[in-house]
Amino acid sequence: SVATTGAYAEGISAHSYRGDVTVTSGTVTTGGNYAEGILASGAGTVTIVSGSVTTSGDSAAGIVGEQDADDGGYYSLMAPLALGPAGGASITSGEVTTSGTGSEGIQADADTGDIEIFSTGNVTTTGQGSRGIEAEAYAGMVTIENATVTTEGSYSVGIYAEAEGHISIASATLTTTGESSNGIRAESRNGDVAIASGAVSTSGSGSRGIYAESDYGSVSVVSESIVTGGAFSDGINAVAFDGTVTVESAGIETSGATSAGIAARTTFRNIDIE
Repeated sequence: SVATTGAYAEGISAHSYRGDVTVTSGTVTTGGNYAEGILASGAGTVTIVSGSVTTSGDSAAGIVGEQDADDGGYYSLMAPLALGPAGGASITSGEVTTSGTGSEGIQADADTGDIEIFSTGNVTTTGQGSRGIEAEAYAGMVTIENATVTTEGSYSVGIYAEAEGHISIASATLTTTGESSNGIRAESRNGDVAIASGAVSTSGSGSRGIYAESDYGSVSVVSESIVTGGAFSDGINAVAFDGTVTVESAGIETSGATSAGIAARTTFRNIDIE
């Protein structure tokens, strides 16, 4: 186990300017501001496998994995098969809990490669501006699979994904209670967006259950249950500029003003809602 209490005192910090980084950890706890639980970055592939991670300071994310190709322009020859030769970030985590402002549960960024996040435990954030899971792939794809995500602060999206390529999200249970806190928000520039969700619940204003958008790909949303309680909080909002939109939902309930159950839009292709 690893425990720190000071400011700027990460639990585990690992950086490689031209190579790969692999971190395997058990229990990690930090108590100071700007003290991430695990912070790993590298030019090739960044791989994190963690047990439980807990942070209580502000600006103290639970797990951060960053592929920064600008550090050396190195393309990994040992990257996991799912990520490909361009490397990227791979995070497999147990329980993650953060309580400070601006403290994401799990955060991953990739300059040239893909991102994969597999969360098997509960991800819980209670501070304002603290997303549960955040992934941004500037040139690649994003894959996220999670068990349970809960956020309580305003501006705290449960799962946020942005990518140049495809986005795939499989979520079991997701709850947000703050305003402007969508359950799932996924945006791709040139790839498809596919979301399969179990139960999604949001209660704040401006908090859609699921928002999915692609500029030049298709959007598919399959949902079991969505409940939103705030104004301007659609159950599902799916948008594709030059791609098809498919929505399949077993049950949606919205109670706020200007909160559609399902809103789907596309400019040039077809829409299919079941």
